[in-house]
Order: sequence, then C-alpha cells, then structure tokens
Amino acid sequence: MVYVENSDNCFSPINIGTGTGHSVFEVIAMIENVTGYAINPTHVARRAGDPAALVADVSLAKDLLKWSSKRNLHDIVSSAWDAWQLGHK
Repeated sequence: MVYVENSDNCFSPINIGTGTGHSVFEVIAMIENVTGYAINPTHVARRAGDPAALVADVSLAKDLLKWSSKRNLHDIVSSAWDAWQLGHK
C-alpha cells in the first residue's frame, strides 16, 4: 500500500497472480474436485494466435508492492465457488 500511496499520478500495470501456470485440464479437474460436479468439456484445437501457455510475471508486484500470493489453485476455485453459491441462494 505504501507504493500506491506514495506514487505520483502515473499508473503502471502490475500483474497479480501466483506466478505458477495451470493447464485448462488442471483447472477443470480442480473445479470438479471442489464442486463435486462432473464437467464434460468439448475438446477443440487452439485458436489461431492463442499462446501455448500464459503465466503472470509477478516480480513487479513483489518488488514494488512487497506482495505475493498466499493462495493456490484450490483456494482460488473454492473461494469463487463459495461466492457463487452465496449469490445464488
């Protein structure tokens, strides 16, 4: 928070994430694990221009904000599932 409070009016994009990539299959498996629902995905070819992998470079968040994620994929999916359930009661 100190960086934000002490910065001028210029804004710099800062990636926020874990710095660890997960495949679509890993994410689907985690969603199934957390929700208890089976997912039957449709497998299609990658779209033209889609990268093979994307992983956030979180070094700027660590350097400037002194911040790093303390959550893992299970935590992230569980949190999203809990929030979705609260909104649909």
